[in-house]
Amino acid sequence: MKKLIFLIALIFLVNNIYSQVVDRSGQVYTVVSIYGNYVMSENYRGVKYRNGSNLDYVTDSTEWLANMIGTWCYYNNVSTEYLTYGRLYNFFAIKDSRGLCPIGWHVITKTELEDLSDYLGGYGSAGGPLKETGTSHWTTPNTGATNSTGFTAIPNGYRSGDLDIERTERQFKNKGNYSFYWLKDSCGDDFGNYFKLSYDNNDIEQNINEGQFGYSVRCVKEGSTFPSAPTGVSATDGTCNHVDITWNAVSGVESYIVVRGSSLVGSTTSTSYIDNNASTSSTIYKVWSVDDVNGPSNSYGSNYGYKTNCAPEAPTGVVATDGTYADKVVITWNAVDYATSYIVKRGDTQIGTPTACTLDDAGASCTSTTYKVYAVNEYGTSASYGSNNGNKGVPAAPASITCANPITSCTVHQTFTCAASTGATSYTWTWVSNPADVNHGPTGTTTSCYVHFNCVDDNYAQIMVQGVNACGTGPGKIKSFVLNTP
Repeated sequence: MKKLIFLIALIFLVNNIYSQVVDRSGQVYTVVSIYGNYVMSENYRGVKYRNGSNLDYVTDSTEWLANMIGTWCYYNNVSTEYLTYGRLYNFFAIKDSRGLCPIGWHVITKTELEDLSDYLGGYGSAGGPLKETGTSHWTTPNTGATNSTGFTAIPNGYRSGDLDIERTERQFKNKGNYSFYWLKDSCGDDFGNYFKLSYDNNDIEQNINEGQFGYSVRCVKEGSTFPSAPTGVSATDGTCNHVDITWNAVSGVESYIVVRGSSLVGSTTSTSYIDNNASTSSTIYKVWSVDDVNGPSNSYGSNYGYKTNCAPEAPTGVVATDGTYADKVVITWNAVDYATSYIVKRGDTQIGTPTACTLDDAGASCTSTTYKVYAVNEYGTSASYGSNNGNKGVPAAPASITCANPITSCTVHQTFTCAASTGATSYTWTWVSNPADVNHGPTGTTTSCYVHFNCVDDNYAQIMVQGVNACGTGPGKIKSFVLNTP
């Protein structure tokens, strides 16, 4: 009679699909309750630690064997079936302190496996209740498989971590025949515990192996408390180039995870998110709440949304410089959402298609001219434009004037040279004061000026140079000096 009661309890307690949780990668898992423990009923697929850091993804066999940090791969390096079979992980991913499973979850432990086996009648008979039934994934005969727990073990085989050459050449092995799952418990620095389920018996085999082996993973909830799922989820329909997702705040949670269909959109601490990679087809958006102790909620709020492909809006904040530069006009503007490039026109003449929000117009006019800026993406050009008037100006004053030689002798030529002024096409040299000892004044239109002096002691003089271009003559640079005899 006690045995009958136990079997009835088994039927009602172990095959309880609780709901779904999400990891930091946006992967969603069905959860089952097995004797009060909540367990993922799918092989783990996450590629981020719980703090958001990425695990290494390695395909090369030599690199895989050498890696002593958390690493994952697909069976046979083929990604097409990972939603069914999950990913394979080395043990260094299991033991990493950043945590492979979501917050509030952990890799199943040796003690938890022992307790589960005891509940299911011992290691010699506990395999069948954990295995998926049938031979869609398992090799015939899939002995004893009932999946009465809802654990739904899938035979993903393993990736070899043995340095033996013969086994290394067969890097991936036994998909369809065996399920290998890491346990959380390590055995020394480089070895980990695991358990194995087989196609041809009803056993659970528990053992240890080198950490370089690639096995599957299942996560178990720590405790039984889940935060509440978000309510009031709303996703916009037909907004240009994006979908806005909003929801009501959940008390006591630190963040939210947003998933579009089965793809991670992102995580946020606010109650809204903008999906710039949305689909034009109506797609379900799911939002989980996450707290720092209990992890993600065991259900989600959802709503459908889609975007419309549109040309971008016109740029704002267009500024064209007014006489700031003698050789150009600089045009700047604010970035436009969803624009991939811009068209800039001087009047009605196109002068550039930059991807950044600035353009230098070296062909600018000295008179005020209207500059127009349009935004562009793959769906078209903005219907209107932002604009501002600008023009180039006269050259700035040269930065300096130097004399080639000290003025220590009379009746000699002296050479004065000024620093070049950007945008100047010529220079005008003039005397600010005209001392009697100067035989003749400067007349050059280059950066140099030649002067002949008839020296008289302590005569004071000033010389000025100005840059000139098509816009006019710029401000002058003045140099003062005293004419001294030796």
